[in-house]
Amino acid sequence: MPSPRPFNPCRGDPPPLFASGVDARRGEPRPPCPHWTDLGEGMAISYFCRSGLTHPGKATVVDPIFEAYERYRDIIPAFEAFREALERPVPVHIRVNTLKISPEELRLRLLQLGAAVFEEALNPLVWRVEGLPSLGGQVEYHLGYYHPQGLTSTFPGLELDPQPGELVLDMCAAPGGKTSQLAAQMGNEGLIVANDVALDRISALKSNLERLGVLNALIRIGPAQAIPKRYQFDRVLLDAPCSGLGAWRRGLAPPLGRFPHQVERMSRIQQQLILRAFDLLKPGGILVYSTCTLAPEENERVVSRLLEKRPSAQVLPLSLPAGREGLLQRRGEHYHPQVKHTRRFYPHDIDSWAFYIAKIGKS
Repeated sequence: MPSPRPFNPCRGDPPPLFASGVDARRGEPRPPCPHWTDLGEGMAISYFCRSGLTHPGKATVVDPIFEAYERYRDIIPAFEAFREALERPVPVHIRVNTLKISPEELRLRLLQLGAAVFEEALNPLVWRVEGLPSLGGQVEYHLGYYHPQGLTSTFPGLELDPQPGELVLDMCAAPGGKTSQLAAQMGNEGLIVANDVALDRISALKSNLERLGVLNALIRIGPAQAIPKRYQFDRVLLDAPCSGLGAWRRGLAPPLGRFPHQVERMSRIQQQLILRAFDLLKPGGILVYSTCTLAPEENERVVSRLLEKRPSAQVLPLSLPAGREGLLQRRGEHYHPQVKHTRRFYPHDIDSWAFYIAKIGKS
């Protein structure tokens, strides 16, 4: 059998699946690559997988996915712990839908199904569930008693804190997890305008709102940047489309953020969205901006641009007793001083998706 040509990532060659002793796609033990010595001096491959195997004397090429996270090593505290967190499966969380059931009744039903339920201190209506084989296959799911939703994914809604009777805008609403959370917080009173630009996601939004018993939402289809400014809202949630660097664990599809040009593209879109979100806010209103990415270009930079262009905007402290302060600078790019009041949530601090949240008031 002829020796394979040396692996060259610049040429677009697919990396060996088990050069490090671990299948890079499954995290399962594999025998060492039989052609290891044929890969060429300095071209040995080492994936940052569960085995932690390395090959002395050889240069390493970083796992293409982790290479995206290496770009942010300088801003992620305890980077090795962060990297280890990405190798673990994300916990299974559900949010109790109080529009249809009480927490006590749902807990009893899940226990009868043989599930173990652990309440999360940062949001008592979010439970970590173990022993339930299929969240979407249970009668309780189809009855709308709960909704699968990551713990940190509920934080933007907690910070927005909409009140019954208010007019609320969810700018990027599909597939509806956060919209339904807002409706439950409002007790189905008032009005939520649930907007999304993606027609193929509207069916999921509509289906989830119906299943969860949401009665105070109006669905709008179209670019959020085009919502007329004559409409003014008490509260606006902008859970912005992003590069998804915070929503990845080993075994999931690679995030868009592994490509630097996509991070810059998303940042430009987000800056348009946050300006329109703020312009749609009543004086005295609250805007919550959130992403599930780690990139400052999509987080601190976006909020800084808003603060620079809208003098009546001010960053408010978050009520959650968790998270790390927003960055004030990175690689020569300085952000507005108020950005330190925003928060970053990392998976090695809270075992869930990474999130960034800014709470903004309008004077």
